[in-house]
Amino acid sequence: VFNIVYFTLNIFRLVCTACACPHSPPEVLSIILDMIEDGNITGGGVGNVDEHWLRWGDYNWFTPLFGACQSSNLAKVKILLDRCQQSNNSFAKGACHNGMSAIHFALASQHPTAASIVTCLSAHLGHQYLSEYREEKTGYTLLHRAAQEASLSSFRRVLSFNVPPNVRGS
Repeated sequence: VFNIVYFTLNIFRLVCTACACPHSPPEVLSIILDMIEDGNITGGGVGNVDEHWLRWGDYNWFTPLFGACQSSNLAKVKILLDRCQQSNNSFAKGACHNGMSAIHFALASQHPTAASIVTCLSAHLGHQYLSEYREEKTGYTLLHRAAQEASLSSFRRVLSFNVPPNVRGS
């Protein structure tokens, strides 16, 4: 398990770029994470993921996981989920400036592999998170968000999770 504490902005952008670029192979991300873990790229210590990892310096709080989800790269999503674990899953639950989480970025992608990423994230986050989640600003459930912007296959995946459609709880 790989845990990250603090990186300078340039190192963080390097990881974000490797995740968001659809042309960058997953192996590039693995090599960069290996170099960080081995101390060949430094910018801080090693430990639990903290605010510096969850909030990127562009003031949108865009994380590497968001980039991997938005570019619909399942291999990169799996690498990040496997190597950047936290006990409370806050890495996968983190939100950007407008409250969107990684699963929202996956839902918004119209790429053919987006439904697979939605499935991967849902397995990682668990049914309780999927059932209880509400967007802070809108009260939307994942089902609402999927109906608004997901591909048909991603919408069907969310339907299969039996997420309640109630806005703002019950």
